[in-house]
Amino acid sequence: MIAWARKDCVLRVFMFDHDEINQWEVTRKGLERFDEFQTRFASGQLDVRKYYLWTPAFKKYMYPAYEPSDKDMKRLKDYLNELLL
Repeated sequence: MIAWARKDCVLRVFMFDHDEINQWEVTRKGLERFDEFQTRFASGQLDVRKYYLWTPAFKKYMYPAYEPSDKDMKRLKDYLNELLL
């Protein structure tokens, strides 16, 4: 999924890749788009709890009032482990 997202970002000119393998750079357009999303998360318009790949520190960066809770979406592996216990 990350590879597809990266490809989509390149196609939308949010990122570009270098000649070196695994080297990408965020464009000005990509930074502007990131700022737009960060504003929407910070205002509470978007919910950081839905993003299970994000660390608590990144969620806090995106939404300063964030505190971890049981409302956070769990990673699939963690969710399956809970079901099996």
